[in-house]
Amino acid sequence: PSRDRLTVTLSGDLLWHNGLIREGAAAGRKVGRAYDFEPVFAHVRPLIAGADVSVCHVEAPIAPVGVKPRGYPTFAAPAETIRAVKAAGFDYCTTASNHTFDQGTAGVARTLGVLDAAGIRHTGSYRTERESTEPSILTTSSGIKVAVIAGTYGLNGRGPGASRAWAYDKLDPADMIARGRAARRAGADVVLAAMHAGTEHRALPNAQQTRVARALATSKVFDVVYGHHAHVPQAWDRIGDTWVMYGGGNFVGQMRVATPRAYEEYVGRFTLERRGARFVPVKAEYIPLLMTVGRPGAPARVLQVNRALAERTGDAARLRVAKQQIARAVRLLGVRGLVEG
Repeated sequence: PSRDRLTVTLSGDLLWHNGLIREGAAAGRKVGRAYDFEPVFAHVRPLIAGADVSVCHVEAPIAPVGVKPRGYPTFAAPAETIRAVKAAGFDYCTTASNHTFDQGTAGVARTLGVLDAAGIRHTGSYRTERESTEPSILTTSSGIKVAVIAGTYGLNGRGPGASRAWAYDKLDPADMIARGRAARRAGADVVLAAMHAGTEHRALPNAQQTRVARALATSKVFDVVYGHHAHVPQAWDRIGDTWVMYGGGNFVGQMRVATPRAYEEYVGRFTLERRGARFVPVKAEYIPLLMTVGRPGAPARVLQVNRALAERTGDAARLRVAKQQIARAVRLLGVRGLVEG
């Protein structure tokens, strides 16, 4: 590992819908566990585990003890989903979303406890006020320190109350910039900004996304600005010298089959190199993925599109459509210098 070079992958929402939970239970029975979600990520594990740092977004809170796991509209994911996230190679996860408080403060506490037990760094929601003020910094094996600053546009009306306003991170540019500066003071070499925002099923960013992204990018605090929430692949932009990846779509999810774009997604992969006092992105890639629709005898899987086409794995026609649609989406704002991985 190099002290002067870093690869990072950034991906979208982990949405454990009811069909995925049922499939995880069936897979678990085969290996003597309550659930097993590791096969969902098997095809993309080399991509995720191969980066120096891979960041996920835990949108569905983990079910508190005594609560039966369930999907949309009030998520309560099995704890075993985090085991699978760890096995896939994720190192750091954000937890600020409109579903953060689906299971109240108990759900937040269980989610963060399970992430801690798995050895995954996290940010976005908090158990204590003190925890909310401490930058969450991951140190890589080569000693590079990475922080993520998260924020969500809202909470679906399930907030923690005014007395616990510190319990989650808001999509407030001034606050995010202040927290980014605090992370730099605490020693972070690389600081990423994660925006949970957007208009669902729209590939173009909305006014809130573009306003917040501009404020974050022009602050010069963040090395990359990225997002999730819209459920479909969203466009990329470059504001000044700062890459903005508005959203990679769902990383995991089984939404209505009538919304095919919700099964298409990408991972953003950045290569950063030390230039003086800062790390600078020298390569920006989007890596197209497709989540298959779970069928009897054929559980849902996340496939790396170009690898699957080369290996003749999966439905080639569907993979080609995904490749075309994702390529179209990422370039809707005319960004240049972006590479398909």
